[in-house]
Amino acid sequence: EEAMRIAKSTSNDTTRQHATRFFFNMSYIRHNRAAFASKGAVDFMHHVIKNFGAPGQPHATAMVLHMAKTMVQLVCVPDAVSTVAEHPKFMECWNVFSMHDDQQVRLRAAKILNKVLPASNAMGLNYGFVPKYAPMLLAVTSGKLSRDDNATISTAKSTAQTYMS
Repeated sequence: EEAMRIAKSTSNDTTRQHATRFFFNMSYIRHNRAAFASKGAVDFMHHVIKNFGAPGQPHATAMVLHMAKTMVQLVCVPDAVSTVAEHPKFMECWNVFSMHDDQQVRLRAAKILNKVLPASNAMGLNYGFVPKYAPMLLAVTSGKLSRDDNATISTAKSTAQTYMS
């Protein structure tokens, strides 16, 4: 919570970037993740992306990458994946990640897809799930992500094809 407060309140771009890095570092601790999800992590990610993640802003790519890495950490935990994936701002954040100019950010979007789609079936959310997350499937099969090539993105493409058939 302190990292979120600092990042939102400071006018110093370097301090804000360090706060977002600290936020990610704290999400790396497995037992923190479910609490992160319930204490407004997705709202914070959205805030950072919208207010400080635009190209040309100081440290924008680093901050968006920290938010994408944090989301990956959160969706890796069964107790947090539904909280994150069902959040009203989840898709907006994920779309920013999937269309970002930085390939490392897009790679995190693929990792998120690889966790969220299978988790949805395990949680019994498959009814109505594909339409809600259809932009994820389209982004990985025909968007900027579709032009990237590595094992994680290949898995995401294969997962998307499975859900689209």
